Amino acid sequence: MEWLITRTRIFVLHVQPVSQLQEEVEHWRTLCQEQESSPSETAAVVSSSKLEADNLRESHSALQEAQWTTDSLVPNCSQCHIAFSVSRR
Repeated sequence: MEWLITRTRIFVLHVQPVSQLQEEVEHWRTLCQEQESSPSETAAVVSSSKLEADNLRESHSALQEAQWTTDSLVPNCSQCHIAFSVSRR
């Protein structure tokens, strides 16, 4: 009977470190998964930001190239084709 008690104590002493090691392994596994997903998320944000910057750059350059045409040369709006008047222009 004493043999069984001794073996049980030894078993308990070994089980505790094993469970601690399992918890540590799980912690590191979770940390690795988070680290692996971070670069892909960052790449998606960078890609989206780059597209937005390109769109803004194109819009800005189009506005800079726009020129006001004198009233005598253009009788109608170039977008809606409605004639200009005193209140519209």
